[in-house]
Amino acid sequence: MLFDSAVHSVIIHTPFITKKQFLELSSFFEVSLQAGKSVSGASVDANGKFVVKVEKRTIDFVDYISANYVLVATGSSQQGYSFAAQHGHSIIPPVPSLFTFKIADKRLADLSGVSFTRVTAKLMLDGIQKSAPELTQTGPMLVTHWGLSGPVVLRLSAWGARELYQDKYQAKLVVDFIPDIHIEDVKRILFQHKDQHA
Repeated sequence: MLFDSAVHSVIIHTPFITKKQFLELSSFFEVSLQAGKSVSGASVDANGKFVVKVEKRTIDFVDYISANYVLVATGSSQQGYSFAAQHGHSIIPPVPSLFTFKIADKRLADLSGVSFTRVTAKLMLDGIQKSAPELTQTGPMLVTHWGLSGPVVLRLSAWGARELYQDKYQAKLVVDFIPDIHIEDVKRILFQHKDQHA
């Protein structure tokens, strides 16, 4: 967590900042950075300021810090969810996201390792009446030893995470391996190939 006792906002515009530069900026803007401590509680006082209870991990130490703003950076820890809920935020329970699709199809077994630079994949969810554009993705896809992966699949797993969870991860996936060629052109190419090689 980052506590601000005097500054209204600190914006750092570059991702290429060293630890030394970060500490210098923090000092310049009078931002108190504290390590080796954990936040065990926070409340709002009568003046609208945050009162943050801080405990040192290694010794019996408790301190209370008054701050105008509190930036919560706890990742997906339960403490972060509790803190946000305690201060009036709604918490939507997280579900797994960004995963590959396990597909038990013998036709894919011999294609393990084959990648496609451009496919269009559509996720079809039983019982879910959602026809969101996010559930159709175009881009690279990889066949793995147990299913499909790649940017297209990862985006579908992210956008459809809640629905996939509700459906116990059972869904249909429709993949167009030649999305830039119209179906009539595909038929014409196949007939030409047949005529030449039959």
